[in-house]
Amino acid sequence: MNGRRLLAGVCWAGVVAVAARGAAGSWNTARSLAWLTDRQTKPVGGGGPLHVVVILPMLREQRIIADTLGYFAKLAESCPAAVSLAVVTTAREHAERGRFPEARSTNELAAGLVTELRAAGVAAQHYDYPDPGGTMAHQVNYAAHGEIQRLRTAGVPQDQVWVALYNADSRPHPDTIAALAARVSGDERVRLVQQSAIFTANVPRLLAQGRLVAAGAGLLQTRWTLAREIPRLRRQARHARRGGRWPHLAHCVGHGLFIRADEFTARGGLPVETMNEDLAFGYLACAAGTPIEALPLLELAETPDSVAALVRQGRQWFWSYPEYPAFARLAGRQGLGTRWRRACLTVQGLARGGLWLGQSPAVAAALALPLLDRRRGAVAAAAAALTLYAGVPLGLMAAHPATRTHVPRSARALVGMLGAAVVSSAGPWWCCASAADRAVRGTTYRHDKTER
Repeated sequence: MNGRRLLAGVCWAGVVAVAARGAAGSWNTARSLAWLTDRQTKPVGGGGPLHVVVILPMLREQRIIADTLGYFAKLAESCPAAVSLAVVTTAREHAERGRFPEARSTNELAAGLVTELRAAGVAAQHYDYPDPGGTMAHQVNYAAHGEIQRLRTAGVPQDQVWVALYNADSRPHPDTIAALAARVSGDERVRLVQQSAIFTANVPRLLAQGRLVAAGAGLLQTRWTLAREIPRLRRQARHARRGGRWPHLAHCVGHGLFIRADEFTARGGLPVETMNEDLAFGYLACAAGTPIEALPLLELAETPDSVAALVRQGRQWFWSYPEYPAFARLAGRQGLGTRWRRACLTVQGLARGGLWLGQSPAVAAALALPLLDRRRGAVAAAAAALTLYAGVPLGLMAAHPATRTHVPRSARALVGMLGAAVVSSAGPWWCCASAADRAVRGTTYRHDKTER
C-alpha cells in the first residue's frame, strides 16, 4: 500500500510538471501563431540586391532528389532575388555502397540532374565532397566556400550573398526568399536568419497507415517549433540587439538557416569539431552577441516513418546537449563572449537537455496517475495536464492557416502525440549512455544520418 501511495505521489509530480509545461507551451504556441499571422499580413518582397546560394547536402537521397531539385528550381525561378543551387554529395556514399546497395548513387543522379537544370537555364552547381570520412558539415562548408569564392570572382559583394541551408526533404514557403530580402534590406546588423520548420508533410499518410506514434512525433515536433524554438529566437534577437548582460540561448537549425557570406567566412563555416554543427553554430552566434532573426514563414519537412527511426533521430539530435561545455570551449578559443556569458549559455543548454530527458517520464506518469489514484480529482488533473500539453496545441495548429493543411484535428492524432511524448526521451537517454562511453573508454562515435 505504501508503495502504491509512493508511486501515486510520483505520478502527481509528473502531472504538475506536464501541466506547467503544457500551460506555457500552449500560451507560446498561440503567440507564435499570432506572430506568424501578423507578419504574413504585411507585404513581402522588395529590399536591395540579393544573391542566395541554396546548399543542399545529400547522402543516399535517390528516392527524393529529383523532386527536391524540381521544387527548388521552381523556387529559384519565382524569386525576385538571384538564386543559385549547390547540390553537394559525398564520397561517403560510395564508401558505404556495400551497406546500402542502389542501382545508382545520389552522386551520379545529382550530376545528371544538375546538368539538366543548367540546360534549362537554372543556376546550379554540383559539388562532390571527396573525403569519405566527412560529415554533413564538411559537405556544407565545401560547397559554400566554393560558391562564395565563385561569386566573389564574379564581383558580387559579399554582404549581398547569403548562404541558405536546406535538407533534401525541405519544402520552404514559396515566398521565403522574398521575405528574406525584405527582412535584411537596409539593416546591416542582420547576418543570421532562421526559418523554422513544421514536420507534418507526411503526417496524414502516417495516420492513414496506422503509424500513430510516428505521425504524433511530427505533430509533437511542430508543437516544439511553435512553443519553444520561435519564442527563443525572437527573445534572443531582441536581447542581442539591446546588448543586455544576460545572454539568451537560441537554436540554429541546419535547415532553413540563412547566413550572410561574410559572416559565414568569418566563422570559418559550420563547426566540424562537434557531433552536431547547427546547435554549435547557434551557440557561437549567441556567445558573440549576434542576433538570430526569425523568419515569419515556415518550412515544411517530414518526420521519420517509424519509432525506431524516431529514436535514432532523437539520439543524434541530443548529442548537442552533452557537448555544450565543448561549445563553450570552442567559443573561448575563438574569443567569442566573456567567460560569464559562455557559462550562462552553457547552463541554459544543459537545463534544456534535462527537460528533454524528463519529458517521457513526466508524460508517462501523467498517463499512469488514474491507474494508481482513481479519485475523480486525480483523473481530472491528469486529463487537464495532458490536454494542455498536447490537446490545446493540436487544436491551435489544426485551426491556423500556416499549419492546418497537414494537421488533422482527431483523437488519433492526439493519441499519437501522447505516444510520441512517451518515447521521445529514449533517444536522448541512449545518447547519454554513448556520451558516457565516449568519455570513459574513448569510443569514437560518428554523426548518424537521421532521415531516410
